Amino acid sequence: MSDAQNPYDPQSPTFPRKDRRSDDVWDDPEPEVPLTPPPAAPQPGSEPAPGYQASYGTPAAGAWAPPARGPAGYAPPHGYPSPQQQYGGAPAGYGGPAPHAGPPQPAYPAAPGSGQGYPASPAAYGSGYARPNPYGYPPAPMDAPRPKGMAVTALVFAILGAMFGIVPFFALIGVPFALVAITVATVALAKRRAGRGMSVAALIVASLSLIWGVFMFIVTVLLGSMAGGVSLVDSISGNSYVETYANEDEVAAMLGDVELEDYVIAGSSSIPQYLVLVDNASAGTMYPGVTLTVNAVDADGDIIDTRTEFGDIYPGTSAFAGDFVVDSELIVDVTVDIDGLVMQKPVEAPEGNPLVATDVEVGVENGQATATGTIENGSDELRNSPDVVVVERDADGRISSYGVTWAPSISAYSTAPFTVTFPSSDTAPTPLTYDVHALPVY
Repeated sequence: MSDAQNPYDPQSPTFPRKDRRSDDVWDDPEPEVPLTPPPAAPQPGSEPAPGYQASYGTPAAGAWAPPARGPAGYAPPHGYPSPQQQYGGAPAGYGGPAPHAGPPQPAYPAAPGSGQGYPASPAAYGSGYARPNPYGYPPAPMDAPRPKGMAVTALVFAILGAMFGIVPFFALIGVPFALVAITVATVALAKRRAGRGMSVAALIVASLSLIWGVFMFIVTVLLGSMAGGVSLVDSISGNSYVETYANEDEVAAMLGDVELEDYVIAGSSSIPQYLVLVDNASAGTMYPGVTLTVNAVDADGDIIDTRTEFGDIYPGTSAFAGDFVVDSELIVDVTVDIDGLVMQKPVEAPEGNPLVATDVEVGVENGQATATGTIENGSDELRNSPDVVVVERDADGRISSYGVTWAPSISAYSTAPFTVTFPSSDTAPTPLTYDVHALPVY
């Protein structure tokens, strides 16, 4: 079929159009072309249709070849893009993707008979090429480890509460630490903070510390009540200081009545022992819970050692014995500081000390004095293992020696025997005198 007979050629006289203007080709309606059946498939051994060009050389004899897409010498109409421009090649000015960084790759081998090969493939990922994110967003950062500050804090406070809780007289100090640990651990668990194991451990330790601290506080108060100190009811009600302890006027009266009477240093040079006698000049008033601070003083007037004694000061003389830890040759004087900071209210005791020594006998042999006798308890209270002090005096009334022992507990209005052995100055030309002092253990 010639070009003049081609119904698809807009230049053909048979091409239907409204007018012959050359600038409205695209506005023309689609021409009505009669449908014709496609050409039959070539049979083996037949010649390929005219105008057909194989992509990879001439087909072998007997192979099937696709039919021709148009008549021989066909060219696209004026203004239409060529098939290569429409499908095969990129438009002018369009830049392809940037080549990947990396070493060049070899080209694929050519197909047989074509005379040309495939273009080289892009560089493999990983050779100087950062793999792009397909969604255009930066990669999400990895989860950073969550801090465990609250868990660590709770555990530290729980350990502090436990450390204070195991000490009997400091158990109450551990209670605030335990409460803080419980609070912090509970918040950490509720907010799902890191360190759940430490938070649980802190909660358990702090709870046990809190229970133990409250228990030890109750036990301490009960023991103080049994010893004549603060009662449990008074400690809870807040009236213990007002009802149990002495006020300023009563303390001042005690300081005016009680003073150091005498003292003596005895024993070895490395561990010197002291005996201080304190006199209560009141006419029938006992001062319970008096604090005595016994000081060892050197030649320069400096205090080189200190010991503390507690006791009930009855009318008359009360004896307190102890020891220092400095060389006796350094001690030139002993002083006593009397303090009523924790003194309880004074008690009327017109008959003086209820513990009285009777049937006292002293024998001296080979420089050792042995004193025996009986301690009578004239009160209606049990006296637990009272101290018994036997003081030896020379003819001038100075203390030459002394001995200390502990008598058995004495029930109300009962007696208990005692025996004291101590060094004696039996070379004195005049007979020695002995004083016996019994003091309830405070």
